[in-house]
Amino acid sequence: MNRYKRFYFFFLFLSILTFSSLVKADPINNLSDLIQQKRYQEAFDIGLGHQELIGNPEFDYYFAIAAIDSAHPALGIVTLERLLTLYPENDQARLELARGYFLSGNYEKAKIEFNKILQKNIPDSLKYTIFKYLDDIKQHDPVSRTVKNGYLNVSVGESSNVITETLGANDSSWLYQVVDPFYTSLINGPQSSYFDTNAGYLISGHMVGSLRYLVQLDGSYRNYTALSSFDQRSTSSTLGIEKLDNANQYSFITNIRQDGLNGGDLRTVYSIKSGWNKNISNNTTLKSSISYSMLRYNNNFAPIYNTNMPAIAIGASQWVGGAHGFKFDLEMNAAQEKNIESQNFLSRNIIGGKLGVASILTTNLTSYLSAGYYKSNYWNSQVNPLFSNQIRQDRLLALALSLKLKLDRSFSLIGNLSRLSNNSEFPTSVFMQQELNVGVNYNW
Repeated sequence: MNRYKRFYFFFLFLSILTFSSLVKADPINNLSDLIQQKRYQEAFDIGLGHQELIGNPEFDYYFAIAAIDSAHPALGIVTLERLLTLYPENDQARLELARGYFLSGNYEKAKIEFNKILQKNIPDSLKYTIFKYLDDIKQHDPVSRTVKNGYLNVSVGESSNVITETLGANDSSWLYQVVDPFYTSLINGPQSSYFDTNAGYLISGHMVGSLRYLVQLDGSYRNYTALSSFDQRSTSSTLGIEKLDNANQYSFITNIRQDGLNGGDLRTVYSIKSGWNKNISNNTTLKSSISYSMLRYNNNFAPIYNTNMPAIAIGASQWVGGAHGFKFDLEMNAAQEKNIESQNFLSRNIIGGKLGVASILTTNLTSYLSAGYYKSNYWNSQVNPLFSNQIRQDRLLALALSLKLKLDRSFSLIGNLSRLSNNSEFPTSVFMQQELNVGVNYNW
């Protein structure tokens, strides 16, 4: 028995010694053999142990393939870029470099390298493979792909303050959520249930180079059960240009929105916005924008509230987690709303911010929770001479929670809960409004 044990350990020792000798003797052949067997991680580990061979074109080629196919594409790309600097006619290395760019999401560079290979006299089977890659790039490349999305939401809900919600708090942008004093004379307006429907369609596509166009149309209509004279509708038209440059996204957006009340036109908002987003990593994005808006009322008694407003916003978003996790959004805003009719009486400076948390709770259930606070200082002082140095202020608090349960590829159940309140030194601007709704979403 002991003799068999000695033989077994002797055989094991020789096997390990032989394997070690082979690895040390010919690591390049070992890399080639392991790659042919698709044992990429083992090949990558062996390559890391032979850094003295870096610069050998054959070693660099096999090591780069092992790196790319073992989830280390950045190291493989750097190795192949160095190899092609010395041997630019190495089409095999160029093909692997293009594949590395593709797998790492750098579609623009992948297209350049694939097209260089297509210019050569290559077999039809290789052309077919390259065309498949180029086809995939068209489907996934954020620059070249065409995006067409439509949506339809139908919901029922309850509003605790119809007059405030209709004419004030639901203005055309966050900048106008600090409500106009004229319209919010009731702290507690009539309560009513409602039927709400909104729909929209977006198309975005490639123009030239890294430029893309964006066209979006949206519309909504709300019918109140107990107060139909406050039924409201809105339409929005957006046209924009985007430039995608590696980790940077630049945008220039124009928008026209019209709000109507009880079948008539109420107001129009014209706005332009320039934005810049910077992707620090796959999980972190910095955001900034500058906008200019013009609010114009379309009836006889409201032009006193016509305003022009420049604004600036800075923020960031951070994703935390894997397949299920959280995305934190932070945005800080500053604006100056200048009333073009009554000047100082209704002109104000606005500052505030919003924190949002989006979460993927399960594969089909997502949520979004947000909290915003905005304070505006009016240019004029209090009418009472005893308080002549006290600036009038609006202080708006906005809270919202939304849930979405995906039923299949197109249909989802949706629910929203929100609360808006304004603690204002304008007595007619003090209000509070809560809203709850549930409905169905359809995407195509």
